[in-house]
Amino acid sequence: MVLLWPELDLWVAQQFYEERGTFPAGDWVWVHATYVWAPRIGMAITLCALVVIAARWIQPIRVLRGVWRKSLAWLLVVVLGVGLLVHEGLKNQVGRPRPAHTISMGGDAPFIPALHSSHLCQRNCSFVSGHAAIGFCIMTLGLWSAPAARRRWWILGTLAGTLIGLGRIMQGGHFLSDVVFSLVAIWGTNLLIRQVWLHWRLHQLKRTRNFVTLIAPARHR
Repeated sequence: MVLLWPELDLWVAQQFYEERGTFPAGDWVWVHATYVWAPRIGMAITLCALVVIAARWIQPIRVLRGVWRKSLAWLLVVVLGVGLLVHEGLKNQVGRPRPAHTISMGGDAPFIPALHSSHLCQRNCSFVSGHAAIGFCIMTLGLWSAPAARRRWWILGTLAGTLIGLGRIMQGGHFLSDVVFSLVAIWGTNLLIRQVWLHWRLHQLKRTRNFVTLIAPARHR
């Protein structure tokens, strides 16, 4: 929808815009709280994950396998999805001005549709939402779970990222498409990591099966 109708981005942002470049909803308590606390909570989870990984390396038997796998999944998605893809690959390269910087909302930059690059913003630009990406990362905690649990974590992560993303839209910090493609980036990173892991596990199982096949005849000699 945001690609077929780029003006939808402007229309949604303008619902929260007031005159003279102000976005009053940005001062709402929950909106400000999500803006401030989303990165802090994301960092706290990342630090906890690092501690779990270190503890697993030092004393493997003291760390539950499920906790270790969730921690590893979180670190992988944060580094590859949020760090490399969202921030370095998109926010610092695409150059899309934020809603508050556009001419129609009190700024001096033209509106740039989603997936169009520009030189109007140099770093930490609008496309895509880094705050929303942190919320979407919650789906990562179900990366290596059973299908039912994976779906629950996906729903929880999608809701968290959408709520945080809505807050950023209300502040004039992001367009709707910035949030949508933030979900695509994090979800895609999850799918890629899981696919690589599944291929690696299949390779390991084949090697084990081949090894058992080789030593089985020797046992019967």
